[in-house]
Amino acid sequence: MADPNDEDLPNHVQTVIRGIVVLLVAFSFLGAFALVQTDGLTLDTMLSIAVNLYIAVLVFYGVFYDKINSRPFRIALYAGVVFWGLSDVITGTDGTLTYVLILGGGALLTRELFLKT
Repeated sequence: MADPNDEDLPNHVQTVIRGIVVLLVAFSFLGAFALVQTDGLTLDTMLSIAVNLYIAVLVFYGVFYDKINSRPFRIALYAGVVFWGLSDVITGTDGTLTYVLILGGGALLTRELFLKT
């Protein structure tokens, strides 16, 4: 877990950020449940839930385990952005934002994968 004495942010700010992240994850799971209840188990529903929960759990991991600035976290995040765009293309709900997500996420992912550390 992240060090509570982290010098980057005051302790009370870290607590607020962690609380917001916990709410994000909780709302993601509640939203997934509500989506299944209203739309059933369609391809569109399952892809939306997968992308939503992936990003929420990834942010939870990054914040609570102090991995936000790590290379593996960035690679996983950029891959999630590409997956988000691709899920829109697969389900036919694509628009301009879809291609921005795919191209932008792909560019960031490529940069991160080939960046020399």
